Amino acid sequence: MIYILALVIALLGWWVSTGVILFLNHLSTSTYRWSIFAATVFLLLSLITVPIFVHDLSYLGVLIAFLQGLLIWGWLEMTYLMGFLTGPRKEECPEGTAGWSRFWLALKTSLYHELAVIALGALLIFMTFDKPNPIAGYTFATLWGMRWSAKLNLFLGILNYNSDWLPSGLAYVKSYVRFQRMNFIFPFSICSGILAAVFFFSASQSSELDAASLGFSIIGFLLVFAILEHCFLMLPIKDAALWNWAIGASKNISSAQKGSKSIDEVGGT
Repeated sequence: MIYILALVIALLGWWVSTGVILFLNHLSTSTYRWSIFAATVFLLLSLITVPIFVHDLSYLGVLIAFLQGLLIWGWLEMTYLMGFLTGPRKEECPEGTAGWSRFWLALKTSLYHELAVIALGALLIFMTFDKPNPIAGYTFATLWGMRWSAKLNLFLGILNYNSDWLPSGLAYVKSYVRFQRMNFIFPFSICSGILAAVFFFSASQSSELDAASLGFSIIGFLLVFAILEHCFLMLPIKDAALWNWAIGASKNISSAQKGSKSIDEVGGT
């Protein structure tokens, strides 16, 4: 029963949180400041309440800790995708650039974002390390590690990339992605993810408390979904279909707003 509950929680957390971010990201850019404002409020609430729930090893405490990790990571994702926290370079990769020069230019496109990830990650791990309920820290660390792994694979070469997820302001990022059937780090990414998932599932089995077992199982399944996302990078399958409901809804709203604006302009003339 614990594993079924953990699977449902991890699935909803992964699927819904990604969908919400994509939904907000595909709305009109005029809505971005309000989205970031709301995300910042949730970020601050999460950071303020982390020290409280690290001592709460109940089912509710574990769920809230998992949500805290998701909300903190969500703020980072939104500030990057919406262009508020990216990097000093906002240009395409020059043709012929290779090696460390290409890596440095690619890093500069998201340098401020990566520094923020490190800062928030270090803070969250510090607050949750060696505490009864470290699930917020484990959630963030899992998303952090697997996202950096995915970015390295994008840089070194993948088969499938959903560039449609990027707003027009970040279109230059695609020029730093290399397309090929395989790269040398991909097998290590998959193996590392599997080993980490096995570790957390083993920890859930050895835990004497059901709430702790639930928390470790949630992280284990979150890693499974992250591994699945990695596999999509090398498969001719558009995983964006999983979030068509979010992208479609935001585009419908944006279209309706544009149509309403056009009618108002005509009516004004």
